Amino acid sequence: MFKTDKWNEEFREAYQHYFNAPGIIALSHLTKDFLLNAGYSGYIAVQVNGIDTQKVNFQPKGNNKAICLGWIQPRKQQKLLAKIIDVDGKIAIDFVGPLDDLDFVEGTTTKHLGVWSLEQVYSRLTDYSCLVLISEGEVAPLVVLEAMAAGLCIVVSESASANLHHQEFITILPDNILTDTTPEAHKIVPDTISEMIDKNQYYRPQILEYVRENFDCSRIIYHYNDIMHDFMNLHS
Repeated sequence: MFKTDKWNEEFREAYQHYFNAPGIIALSHLTKDFLLNAGYSGYIAVQVNGIDTQKVNFQPKGNNKAICLGWIQPRKQQKLLAKIIDVDGKIAIDFVGPLDDLDFVEGTTTKHLGVWSLEQVYSRLTDYSCLVLISEGEVAPLVVLEAMAAGLCIVVSESASANLHHQEFITILPDNILTDTTPEAHKIVPDTISEMIDKNQYYRPQILEYVRENFDCSRIIYHYNDIMHDFMNLHS
């Protein structure tokens, strides 16, 4: 959303329709500020993404592996992640999602498991210890909440970190960490994932409590109702 230099023409055209909307619910304060700075003058409020944590399988122990879940495409940089992890060779990452990047290559410790249904996501995520999402183009990805509801530690890029708080089980890395060719940068990625995998065995109950307290639909629905009432009052 925020990196206008990366927008394709279709997105630029779709983006213009926002300014004709009488009201917008933004998924983060960054999104709200971006739209206001771009000239939007209608009603706008922030509502964080939410999840029904009761639907996600939670087990008290993971498998000491990481997972990268989502559409495999260039902006999500899975091919770079797989290459760095496989060179390091110390940790295993499974990739799950539609394959839309011909340059993505499996390695010794990096495997593509195909596509999971939503039911499979909610059932199988808890088998893992860490979710990795180092993308250069996100807003407030639901997969992060799904992973925390399943008990996983989180390693995300700045672009994928909207609404997250500072926690021992969440690590935020720069968007360009995978494109940085320095040896130091390439060491940070596997070392960080390894650290979060190790931490996961101690933090799983706290991770579940955190996502329930801050993102469960049963809690955030009240704020959503307030937004709807405010909007209707303005247009009544």
